[in-house]
Amino acid sequence: MAWWENDGSQNFTRHWLANFPDPSSICAADVDSDGDRDLLAVGRPRTSWFENDGRQNFTERNIQTLGVPSSVFPADLDLDGDMDVLGTNQSNGGDNKVRWWENDGQQNFTEHIISSYFYGAHSGSAADIDGDYDLDVLACAYYGKHISWWENVPTEVQVTLIPHNPPIQIPPEGGHFSYDGVVTNSTNATVRVDAWSMVLLPTGHILGPKRLYQDIYLAPYGDSLKTISHRVKRWAPPGEYTYIGYVGYYPDTKLDSSYFHFTKLAGGGVPPGSVFRWSDIFGEESEAELVSGNALLEAYPSPFNARTNIAYNLAEDG
Repeated sequence: MAWWENDGSQNFTRHWLANFPDPSSICAADVDSDGDRDLLAVGRPRTSWFENDGRQNFTERNIQTLGVPSSVFPADLDLDGDMDVLGTNQSNGGDNKVRWWENDGQQNFTEHIISSYFYGAHSGSAADIDGDYDLDVLACAYYGKHISWWENVPTEVQVTLIPHNPPIQIPPEGGHFSYDGVVTNSTNATVRVDAWSMVLLPTGHILGPKRLYQDIYLAPYGDSLKTISHRVKRWAPPGEYTYIGYVGYYPDTKLDSSYFHFTKLAGGGVPPGSVFRWSDIFGEESEAELVSGNALLEAYPSPFNARTNIAYNLAEDG
């Protein structure tokens, strides 16, 4: 395998990378988050990454030795801020699986199977197919003649944002919108999570967090519900905004997300003599906490401490 150095005038100089058996796919990504481009490659039977020391000296680090790997793709599939690895393994000596390897941030990789049989798995990639702000997985199967995608579905804790009176349009002079935010624990154990919200601006930039709730304790199969209201000021630029809620461990680990859109109509403007800042487009906020279907058991060590643990008991059906 080799890479070609561009001198800036599109004159390319070849540099040998490694002797690698039957290579079939290679790509570049910052696997170890040190600011330079490492390489990912597959070849019978190895899936490896090549660490760049910053001077384009590459050292092979094995991820897995198995079968006939056919493709490799870098993606932060668990949204924890480091680079995971997606791969496919074809037949004729392979196991026809689509899998990904979770990076723990120290480049220790844990295998997860996405599809246990995808006949002739040949190429894989990741993208937000359904627009829910997480990465789904795509792959094609050479022998099975399939092109498929797998939705990234959280299995433990979910967040749902329910806007009031959609579609939401903020008039030129400014106005309010409100929504219900629900965090649900789908496991049989008490969990601790954080919940926060961000705003995708018409410019494509992210503003936030708008709200941040840390150390939420949810009873088994329990939930927490808040009704929240925001005021949008008149000088907020016109366009479509996306309000996004996350649940996980702030700020790096996102277990689930939910969102809705609101539109600011044209005709407002910045008051004379004022300096526009995106951080000033929202005014006062309000919230109400509702406990629906759950009974508050206890709050400890004290409701007035900086950190309070709250447990709920689910009401019986009927």
